[in-house]
Amino acid sequence: WYVSRALVVAVSTTVLIALLSELMRLGATLLRSQDQQRTLNAELDHRVKNVLATVCAIIAQTPNSHSTLAEYVAGLDQRIRSLARTHELLSGSQWDGVSLADIVCRELAPYATDHAEIGGPDVTLRAEAAQAIGMVLHELATNAAKYGAFSKPGGRLLLQWRWLLNGSRGRLAIEWQELGGPPVVKPNRCGYGASTIRELIPFELGGTVDLAFASSGLQCQLEIPTDWVRGTLGHATLHET
Repeated sequence: WYVSRALVVAVSTTVLIALLSELMRLGATLLRSQDQQRTLNAELDHRVKNVLATVCAIIAQTPNSHSTLAEYVAGLDQRIRSLARTHELLSGSQWDGVSLADIVCRELAPYATDHAEIGGPDVTLRAEAAQAIGMVLHELATNAAKYGAFSKPGGRLLLQWRWLLNGSRGRLAIEWQELGGPPVVKPNRCGYGASTIRELIPFELGGTVDLAFASSGLQCQLEIPTDWVRGTLGHATLHET
């Protein structure tokens, strides 16, 4: 009887210890899950606020570039759709970065891309850089469709990106050059589109923008620090500057 009782106690103790261990493990997992959920909620809150701030800025500034209500609505719709395209790409990658080539293809899709020469190394942009560059490319493409290379037969776009080496730090250069379009006329005032092209990259990413209204066609070179590029330069070719 004593042996049986001792055996029962031993078994019961072993089971109890196992149950307590499992409960402790589940508790620790739950705490980690709660911490992760709080982190995810905070990140989601941050992203939503950023999106709303961007949309509010677009809504506030778009009227400066349009003279009629219909133009304003169309311009606003196109800009928000551009923002949505980039967010779709980010969502598909779990916000882990987006290929620059994918952003370019999405933004140029509405236009005659068979008249565009596009190329560059594999580049994955961080979320903030993807949004900013997507918006700038949208404004460049919209301008080309209205006044530039996409507005007449025979117009062409050269869009290339490459790595630049400046001392110990690299930069990513994106070069937009239009050819064969109507004669370029420098605008008398700076509308929302031109302001976005000139100011967004320096403000958001600490990069530089060189926008030139050349007689042969609009030219724009964007440069951003490689801090905004995921991973390393790897075996990419670096061009001395």
